[in-house]
Amino acid sequence: MQHGKSYMLNEVLPAVANTYFCSGGSGRQHAGAVLSEPNFLRVDCLDCDRNSGCGGFLKGFLLKLKRSAADQQLSAAASTPVPSNCSAGVMADAIQDFMRRLPRDRLNFLLIDEVESFYLMTRPVSGDCPPRGSTLDVDAVLHMRR
Repeated sequence: MQHGKSYMLNEVLPAVANTYFCSGGSGRQHAGAVLSEPNFLRVDCLDCDRNSGCGGFLKGFLLKLKRSAADQQLSAAASTPVPSNCSAGVMADAIQDFMRRLPRDRLNFLLIDEVESFYLMTRPVSGDCPPRGSTLDVDAVLHMRR
């Protein structure tokens, strides 16, 4: 059953933001500066790799962020290096680096679909069987709450 969350995220929220932006004339004022038209970076986390742990998931998330930035022609953010070390901490630092490279002269919206994937991990049935289903990653939930 569809609940319209993806439609809301990808169609309604950008339309509302653009309407708000356009209602202010040629740009909105923020801290004394005129902002350019906003960027909408879209990421669908559904197929980010949870089999490789949090680091692998975050690497997939970073790659999707970079692809979305390239689609928006945000070359500084799109050129963010992807570390060879896939630990969660290193990948989180790389994502923060990506965020610092986004343009400061406009609002940047991250539209993340299937965000609950941040809290799910693949659950193996047994040591010999392939992973099946998902379960809540309690450690990830506690980490995100900090």
